[in-house]
Amino acid sequence: MSDFKKRKAELAKLGESLSATQLQQFHAQMAELGDFEQQLETLDIQGRALSRTIGEEKKRGQDVNALLAEKKALSQQINALEAQISSLAEQLLQTFKPEEAGDVALDEVAEEPSLPRYRWKVMQGVVIRNYSEDMQAAWDAYVTQNPASSIYHLSAWKTVIETAFGHETAYLYAADAQGNLCGVLPLVRLKSPLFGDFVVSIPYFNYGGALGEHAEVESALMLQASQRFAGTTVGHIEWRDVVRRASYSVREDKAAMILALPETEEVLWSQLGTKLRAQIKKPQKEAPMLLIGGEEYLEDFYAVFATNMRDLGTPVYAKSFFAIILRQLGKKARLVVIRHQGKPVSAAFLLGFRGQLEIPWASTVREANSLSMNMLLYWEVLRFAIREGYHQFDFGRSTRDAGTYKFKAQWGAQPKQLYWHYWLPEGKELPRLNPDNPKFKLAIAIWQRLPLWLTKLIGPPVVKYLP
Repeated sequence: MSDFKKRKAELAKLGESLSATQLQQFHAQMAELGDFEQQLETLDIQGRALSRTIGEEKKRGQDVNALLAEKKALSQQINALEAQISSLAEQLLQTFKPEEAGDVALDEVAEEPSLPRYRWKVMQGVVIRNYSEDMQAAWDAYVTQNPASSIYHLSAWKTVIETAFGHETAYLYAADAQGNLCGVLPLVRLKSPLFGDFVVSIPYFNYGGALGEHAEVESALMLQASQRFAGTTVGHIEWRDVVRRASYSVREDKAAMILALPETEEVLWSQLGTKLRAQIKKPQKEAPMLLIGGEEYLEDFYAVFATNMRDLGTPVYAKSFFAIILRQLGKKARLVVIRHQGKPVSAAFLLGFRGQLEIPWASTVREANSLSMNMLLYWEVLRFAIREGYHQFDFGRSTRDAGTYKFKAQWGAQPKQLYWHYWLPEGKELPRLNPDNPKFKLAIAIWQRLPLWLTKLIGPPVVKYLP
């Protein structure tokens, strides 16, 4: 790993150890670093495109001296910008490292998987309260510092879900005797005539259940949620957990597929099987264009995503949903697009948090499947993850031994059990709001035959109620 990559990995860890006050200053300087990195990314894309042009012109026997001079100038710009980024990163490390990191070198700080979930050895007295806008900074500071948190615990998702879908939210937190946060629980209520009335923590994603300093803090948050919705028309509450909780009904049919990332892409490449490497090389011969960025590539991403969802028989989210996420999450959210012959054919939406990069959405249009563009997409995403200093890659959830499970396993991903717990009123059965439910089979078959323009129109009002 280059010095530049090492510094980025160190900064990712360093940001997790700072106080709320320090984080504000740290994030301001990191934003400046992010702007430089965006410029570098743009120059890198230009450089790869220019290299392809030079290769094509050489094949045609054309004079490429002018193009080579342009490439040399571009390389000089890239080198200068990399030096500037490296210098700024080093300044950040020197500013924050001595006091915040203590006497332990950053490389020796325990990685997330080895950190204990609970930091209280003995339960303390807590009070459960409702979230208010003036505590957003404190909420997010707590989430960022808790080793068991996910990106979906951040308060930004409250804004995303309320703005994109208009759902009622009930965010709860626990405070200790001094008034400090010691637990959070995001809740979203989905209420429709078609699918019923229920609460999820949180919908659309794999994580977001109760988070606290002690198991009993989490239990207190969940109990408060149950009491709040008891006696209403709510048919169930669903908590999406990574730990097993006693006394709650549970589903265990899903697992997240997690890949531990090596330090370099060369090591990852050597770990892949011969067949997989051949599938990645195949589309590379087509000279596709790789694009990585933010909202500027949303049109490309959505064109691929909407088409693929229609073909799968699944209602599509509105494009505005993704735009809101990109704006609310900033650099934590990235889009990856592959264009072939000028047309977007494969795309992914990425979310990064605390050393882990996740791919909640990835799509490839059917006509590009024969070229294995989806394999190239995942390879480029994994390269990006390593380049950015992430330690783990989350392929998303799958049913064990299903097709998607085997697809993810071939990359070396290992299953991480998901536990979806339920509060149910007396006499209620576990819900079955998933494609395996026979009553949805006909709807899926019909949806696959609808024109794309119609699915974009009627899909968003339907999918907002599918958790």
